[in-house]
Amino acid sequence: MILQSALSIRVPRPQLLWFSPKLGNVPMVMLMGATMFLFTIAPILAQEEPAPESSPTSEIDRPSVDHNQLHNQGIEQFHKGEHREALDSLEQALQIRRQQGDRLAVAETLNAIGEVYSNFNESDRALPAIQEALEIYRQQNPEAASETALVQRGKARSLNLLGFVRRQQGEFSEALQHHQEALRLAQSAGDRSEMGESLHNIAAVYASQAQPTQALDYYEQARAIRQEVGDLRDLSRTLNNLGALYFSIGEVEKALEIYQQALAFRRQIGDQAGVGRLLSNMAYIYRENGDDFQALVHFQQAAQLLERIRDNAGAARILNLMGMIYENLDQVPQAIETYQQAANLAKEANDVGLAGTALSQIGRLYNSQEMWEKALEIYQQALEFYQESDQQPEISQILNNIGSIHENLGNYSQALETLKSALSIIQEAGDPEAAQATLNTIQSLEEKLTENENE
Repeated sequence: MILQSALSIRVPRPQLLWFSPKLGNVPMVMLMGATMFLFTIAPILAQEEPAPESSPTSEIDRPSVDHNQLHNQGIEQFHKGEHREALDSLEQALQIRRQQGDRLAVAETLNAIGEVYSNFNESDRALPAIQEALEIYRQQNPEAASETALVQRGKARSLNLLGFVRRQQGEFSEALQHHQEALRLAQSAGDRSEMGESLHNIAAVYASQAQPTQALDYYEQARAIRQEVGDLRDLSRTLNNLGALYFSIGEVEKALEIYQQALAFRRQIGDQAGVGRLLSNMAYIYRENGDDFQALVHFQQAAQLLERIRDNAGAARILNLMGMIYENLDQVPQAIETYQQAANLAKEANDVGLAGTALSQIGRLYNSQEMWEKALEIYQQALEFYQESDQQPEISQILNNIGSIHENLGNYSQALETLKSALSIIQEAGDPEAAQATLNTIQSLEEKLTENENE
């Protein structure tokens, strides 16, 4: 799902969100969760688009307009990138459908809810909804041919969603099995749209396992079907992943050409979240090719778009990437300002790990300029966020940085206390090299303290 999303940084090369186009899975970001430190940001280049997108219900002529309207409203909100609003509408629809006892309608909405959660990488919430939907479909024993096809389509959608979540969890073999079963069901039901989805997902599994030849074959099959079906949203999703794949095998111009096609479709259907994702992917490619100007232009557009639809965490990740580019351009004041914007948005999104990462970058820059007091203040803020999110490696790194600043300020006792705290965390993590480096610093400080006492 995003050349982007999660944040995971160790100076100064971006690693974006969600999935790496070069290696398949990367700890996410963009897209989207991952952590970095001193500092890296999850690659936004999406080897993976969000899970298969549902369509407004039209398969069954059900009696209540209200729950159908709520379900359809939720799907439309999801398509616009209004994920929280979509969940609210879908949960209301689910409650009514449960009360009415329409099992197929319940399964349909459960699939949609699972899909939204999967786009947040919230597998613990997505899985129960998807699995319940799948179980409902499996319990059906339809007699009419129309109902049989409906149940097969529902099963196929559940299996595709389940495979998507398993892929997010790195369980590729299981994911592939789910998508292949979904493909067989979609073919049996004559559902071209779900066939395209299944082929798309099979391709994504191969891409995640760094098997580009197989991935290209299945993506091209998916693209052909989606062009035939005429669903621009699904077509643009497949184009997005194709662009990432072409980039991963070094065909940069081909990747940009495909992204431009996908971007036009996303804009045509008003999918702001999708537009933001594609702009981020294009920016990442420009950045990798050394075109920092175009990278900044595209990242800026993406960040503004994501902020507009209240995806503050996504916007913050992109701003962190922009800060890195400003650093590489030796525009330190602009980098600090951009990192601060990222920190503010991350706080608004209650993403404490992301806020800590942005602040740690600011502290690092002040530290490099020997602005010790300012760096210490910012590092203390970053430390609080890392402690809240219990990110032990980042906590030990920040403590080491704080200890170093105290040493530079001549506060040897405080430096010693801070570094001992860092050493305890590093030893518990089982990193002997880092532990030895910190221990050497501690021993040096103890010698300085002894010298001061003897003077």
